[in-house]
Amino acid sequence: MNKGDKIILKDVSNGFEMAPIPIVNNYDDTLPVSFHYTLTNTVTSKAESIALEGKQSVPEWKSCCSCEDECKPGICECEDASEVVFSPKHRLVYDPNSVRVYEHKYVNCTLKCSCRMKCGRQLLPNYTTKKTFLKYVPGKGFGVFAAQPISVGQPVCEY
Repeated sequence: MNKGDKIILKDVSNGFEMAPIPIVNNYDDTLPVSFHYTLTNTVTSKAESIALEGKQSVPEWKSCCSCEDECKPGICECEDASEVVFSPKHRLVYDPNSVRVYEHKYVNCTLKCSCRMKCGRQLLPNYTTKKTFLKYVPGKGFGVFAAQPISVGQPVCEY
Protein backbone atom coordinates (compact mmCIF):
# COMPACT_ATOMS: atom_id res chain seq x y z
CA MET A 1 0.00 0.00 0.00
CA ASN A 2 1.05 3.55 -0.61
CA LYS A 3 1.18 6.18 2.10
CA GLY A 4 -1.75 8.21 0.71
CA ASP A 5 -4.07 5.26 -0.02
CA LYS A 6 -7.65 5.66 1.21
CA ILE A 7 -8.64 2.68 3.36
CA ILE A 8 -12.43 2.28 3.22
CA LEU A 9 -12.55 -0.90 5.34
CA LYS A 10 -9.85 -1.78 7.89
CA ASP A 11 -10.29 -5.54 7.81
CA VAL A 12 -12.46 -7.50 5.37
CA SER A 13 -11.83 -10.65 7.47
CA ASN A 14 -13.39 -9.04 10.57
CA GLY A 15 -10.44 -10.11 12.73
CA PHE A 16 -10.51 -13.77 11.71
CA GLU A 17 -7.08 -13.67 10.03
CA MET A 18 -3.74 -13.16 11.80
CA ALA A 19 -3.13 -9.97 9.80
CA PRO A 20 -5.95 -7.56 8.88
CA ILE A 21 -6.90 -7.38 5.18
CA PRO A 22 -7.78 -3.75 4.39
CA ILE A 23 -9.77 -2.55 1.37
CA VAL A 24 -8.33 0.46 -0.49
CA ASN A 25 -10.37 2.60 -2.89
CA ASN A 26 -8.81 5.94 -3.86
CA TYR A 27 -11.75 6.88 -6.13
CA ASP A 28 -14.91 6.57 -4.00
CA ASP A 29 -16.30 4.61 -1.05
CA THR A 30 -17.54 1.66 -3.11
CA LEU A 31 -16.86 -1.79 -1.65
CA PRO A 32 -16.56 -4.99 -3.71
CA VAL A 33 -19.98 -6.15 -4.96
CA SER A 34 -21.26 -9.61 -3.96
CA PHE A 35 -18.25 -10.29 -1.76
CA HIS A 36 -18.48 -12.64 1.23
CA TYR A 37 -15.33 -13.39 3.24
CA THR A 38 -15.16 -16.94 4.55
CA LEU A 39 -12.60 -19.00 6.44
CA THR A 40 -13.53 -22.25 4.75
CA ASN A 41 -13.43 -23.47 1.18
CA THR A 42 -16.80 -23.63 -0.52
CA VAL A 43 -16.98 -25.71 -3.67
CA THR A 44 -19.98 -25.09 -5.89
CA SER A 45 -21.42 -27.96 -7.90
CA LYS A 46 -20.26 -26.21 -11.09
CA ALA A 47 -16.68 -25.89 -9.77
CA GLU A 48 -16.67 -29.53 -8.69
CA SER A 49 -17.88 -30.70 -12.11
CA ILE A 50 -15.13 -28.64 -13.82
CA ALA A 51 -12.50 -30.02 -11.43
CA LEU A 52 -13.66 -33.56 -12.06
CA GLU A 53 -13.51 -33.33 -15.87
CA GLY A 54 -10.79 -35.38 -17.48
CA LYS A 55 -8.68 -37.80 -15.49
CA GLN A 56 -9.84 -37.00 -11.96
CA SER A 57 -12.46 -38.96 -10.10
CA VAL A 58 -14.29 -37.98 -6.92
CA PRO A 59 -12.49 -40.49 -4.65
CA GLU A 60 -9.05 -39.40 -5.95
CA TRP A 61 -9.83 -35.70 -5.59
CA LYS A 62 -11.10 -36.08 -2.03
CA SER A 63 -8.48 -38.61 -0.94
CA CYS A 64 -6.42 -38.82 2.23
CA CYS A 65 -3.12 -40.63 2.53
CA SER A 66 -2.31 -43.71 4.59
CA CYS A 67 1.33 -42.69 5.23
CA GLU A 68 2.60 -43.39 8.72
CA ASP A 69 6.11 -41.98 8.49
CA GLU A 70 7.03 -39.65 5.63
CA CYS A 71 4.84 -38.60 2.73
CA LYS A 72 6.84 -39.34 -0.44
CA PRO A 73 6.01 -39.74 -4.14
CA GLY A 74 4.89 -43.28 -4.95
CA ILE A 75 3.76 -43.86 -1.36
CA CYS A 76 1.59 -40.86 -0.47
CA GLU A 77 -1.83 -40.73 -2.15
CA CYS A 78 -1.99 -36.94 -1.65
CA GLU A 79 1.46 -36.45 -3.20
CA ASP A 80 0.62 -38.70 -6.16
CA ALA A 81 -2.71 -36.91 -6.79
CA SER A 82 -0.91 -33.53 -6.88
CA GLU A 83 0.24 -31.94 -10.13
CA VAL A 84 2.15 -29.10 -8.45
CA VAL A 85 5.59 -29.89 -6.99
CA PHE A 86 5.93 -28.19 -3.59
CA SER A 87 8.80 -28.36 -1.09
CA PRO A 88 7.44 -28.38 2.48
CA LYS A 89 10.99 -27.83 3.79
CA HIS A 90 11.66 -24.69 1.73
CA ARG A 91 7.98 -23.58 1.53
CA LEU A 92 8.27 -23.03 -2.26
CA VAL A 93 6.49 -24.26 -5.36
CA TYR A 94 9.15 -25.58 -7.74
CA ASP A 95 8.98 -24.09 -11.24
CA PRO A 96 6.01 -21.78 -10.44
CA ASN A 97 5.92 -20.40 -14.00
CA SER A 98 4.86 -23.83 -15.30
CA VAL A 99 1.81 -23.97 -12.99
CA ARG A 100 -1.55 -22.97 -14.43
CA VAL A 101 -3.92 -22.18 -11.57
CA TYR A 102 -7.05 -23.57 -13.25
CA GLU A 103 -5.36 -26.64 -14.73
CA HIS A 104 -3.05 -27.95 -12.01
CA LYS A 105 -3.96 -29.04 -8.51
CA TYR A 106 -2.14 -29.56 -5.24
CA VAL A 107 -3.58 -31.96 -2.67
CA ASN A 108 -2.76 -31.00 0.92
CA CYS A 109 -2.40 -33.61 3.61
CA THR A 110 -5.09 -32.99 6.23
CA LEU A 111 -5.96 -34.11 9.75
CA LYS A 112 -7.90 -36.99 8.14
CA CYS A 113 -4.64 -38.39 6.71
CA SER A 114 -2.67 -41.01 8.64
CA CYS A 115 0.32 -38.63 8.80
CA ARG A 116 -1.93 -36.15 10.70
CA MET A 117 -0.25 -33.26 8.80
CA LYS A 118 3.14 -33.94 10.44
CA CYS A 119 4.71 -34.15 6.96
CA GLY A 120 4.28 -30.43 6.25
CA ARG A 121 2.44 -31.06 2.94
CA GLN A 122 0.17 -28.04 3.31
CA LEU A 123 0.73 -25.14 0.94
CA LEU A 124 -0.60 -22.66 3.49
CA PRO A 125 -0.57 -23.65 7.11
CA ASN A 126 -2.17 -20.80 9.09
CA TYR A 127 1.14 -19.32 10.17
CA THR A 128 2.47 -18.74 6.64
CA THR A 129 -0.34 -16.62 5.19
CA LYS A 130 1.13 -13.46 3.67
CA LYS A 131 -0.11 -9.91 4.28
CA THR A 132 -2.40 -8.72 1.50
CA PHE A 133 -4.93 -5.98 0.78
CA LEU A 134 -7.77 -5.43 -1.68
CA LYS A 135 -7.50 -2.39 -3.94
CA TYR A 136 -9.78 -0.88 -6.57
CA VAL A 137 -8.19 -0.48 -10.01
CA PRO A 138 -10.17 1.67 -12.52
CA GLY A 139 -11.43 -0.33 -15.48
CA LYS A 140 -10.65 -3.64 -13.77
CA GLY A 141 -12.32 -3.68 -10.36
CA PHE A 142 -10.90 -4.94 -7.08
CA GLY A 143 -7.75 -7.03 -6.94
CA VAL A 144 -5.61 -8.65 -4.27
CA PHE A 145 -2.18 -7.07 -3.77
CA ALA A 146 0.83 -8.07 -1.66
CA ALA A 147 1.54 -5.91 1.39
CA GLN A 148 4.97 -7.49 1.93
CA PRO A 149 7.76 -8.94 -0.24
CA ILE A 150 7.00 -12.44 -1.55
CA SER A 151 9.52 -14.81 -3.12
CA VAL A 152 8.87 -16.37 -6.54
CA GLY A 153 7.09 -19.68 -5.98
CA GLN A 154 6.02 -18.88 -2.42
CA PRO A 155 2.30 -19.51 -1.77
CA VAL A 156 0.41 -16.35 -0.76
CA CYS A 157 -3.15 -17.27 0.18
CA GLU A 158 -5.81 -19.86 -0.40
CA TYR A 159 -8.87 -18.89 -2.43
